Amino acid sequence: MTPWSFEIKQATETTLKPHQRRVLRKIQDQPGLLMVHGMGSGKTLSMLAAADALGLPATVVGPSAQRAHFARERAKHKGRQPLSYHSESL
Repeated sequence: MTPWSFEIKQATETTLKPHQRRVLRKIQDQPGLLMVHGMGSGKTLSMLAAADALGLPATVVGPSAQRAHFARERAKHKGRQPLSYHSESL
């Protein structure tokens, strides 16, 4: 068992799909994870569930245009852990 190990549980109020549960299993073996999934595959929910399951704050780095979308998704899925969203103009 690694220092990042945790019991996989339903951390958000939205049911996770199998590929999202795989994200939770993978994150327990490392201190971070880059998810590269297609549009609409549930990356935001996967991240919220991982943060909740780990009981740790999370940082999201993304475009400014996605900030409002991220906030709506977080409210919809009821993520509980502190999160920050960072974007920077080039």
